[in-house]
Amino acid sequence: MYSEIISDLYSKKSNMKQKLNLDALVVLDAIARKSSFAAAAKELYRVPSSVTYAIQKLEDSLGIVLFDRLGHRARLTPAGMALLNEGRELLSMADNIERKVQRIATGWEAELRIAVDDLIPYKKVLDLCEAFYKFSPDTQLHLTTEVLGGSWDAIASGRADLVIGASGDGPSN
Repeated sequence: MYSEIISDLYSKKSNMKQKLNLDALVVLDAIARKSSFAAAAKELYRVPSSVTYAIQKLEDSLGIVLFDRLGHRARLTPAGMALLNEGRELLSMADNIERKVQRIATGWEAELRIAVDDLIPYKKVLDLCEAFYKFSPDTQLHLTTEVLGGSWDAIASGRADLVIGASGDGPSN
């Protein structure tokens, strides 16, 4: 019985049409920033009718009104403001995903696990991390502190990609 319910839920989800798209959110953001459909169209290198159409299509698909159309300025409704705020987060996340996959495609690591020997002053390590982030802001650094040869073990076991301050001879293999 439970498997039938779960199966039914998955089939309904797969048949659902996505009502939001990133392009519509870009249009919504431009209108909100410019307070004008015409100014947003100019910024987006589109004709005003395409901007109006994008918003009307979004409003129709969501079943809500995004803008108060009284007066000359485009004013967001409360629902429009909520969508704008959430939409900006989605646009930011989409931008981050694009940058991340492009960097990975060109050979950059998405994350780097670094084992730091406890004898190394952490202030120096943090300074190095800060300099690294200026050069590669999209790579996440994960730092661990190791003691008594644990740095070599971190490399050998695959817990770390890089070691700072490992003393003595490394693993033989």
